[in-house]
Amino acid sequence: RCMLLPLLLTSCLLPSARSASRVVLHEIMYHSLSDRDAEEFVEIRNVGDQAQDLSGWMLRGGISFDFPSHLLAPDAYVVVAADPTSFLVVY
Repeated sequence: RCMLLPLLLTSCLLPSARSASRVVLHEIMYHSLSDRDAEEFVEIRNVGDQAQDLSGWMLRGGISFDFPSHLLAPDAYVVVAADPTSFLVVY
């Protein structure tokens, strides 16, 4: 199960129709050195100067996640991890 971590993103991001172009896939870990799928994560960053609503955004592929109602502050980032416990231990 994926978990939204207010920190640090292996798939394609499908934003809702009203999403902003100032939110980027900042980092994708799809093949860790240990070769464990549990260590995969995707980092999404807001490089804009306004908060962005991620409601309705989805990740699909190696990691599947539907974003709940969430505002991403300017210069903030979130990490969606395949296994949050593994993520916190390894990274």
